[in-house]
Amino acid sequence: MWVVGATAVSWVREGERWGRNTLVTLLIYLSFAVVMVPLVSLVWMVLSGGSARFGYDFLTTNMRGADASNGGFYHGIVGTLQITGIATLISGAPGDCSPPSSSWSTTAAGSPGSSPSSSTS
Repeated sequence: MWVVGATAVSWVREGERWGRNTLVTLLIYLSFAVVMVPLVSLVWMVLSGGSARFGYDFLTTNMRGADASNGGFYHGIVGTLQITGIATLISGAPGDCSPPSSSWSTTAAGSPGSSPSSSTS
């Protein structure tokens, strides 16, 4: 009802174009609010239910022999660090870490290694 009323007021006061703009804007805001309800509910459930288990032991305990009452996230942290490290090594070019070389600098003449004194005048 609110969307219809706000759109009607905007349509009458500001014209057809602004009325449509108000309608679409309000529908986007309403859609955002509808989507946020389950998201906030999910985050609330995860935080309230998981806060009792979260701690140092949860982060440093291996999952070997784990059941519903024990276990941890150590394997997830180590695996993430391994995959990220390997991806970083693969994606970096071999010369990325080397210092810049002065032999590759270009001079005023525009060719690498040439100097103004070597040109003939």
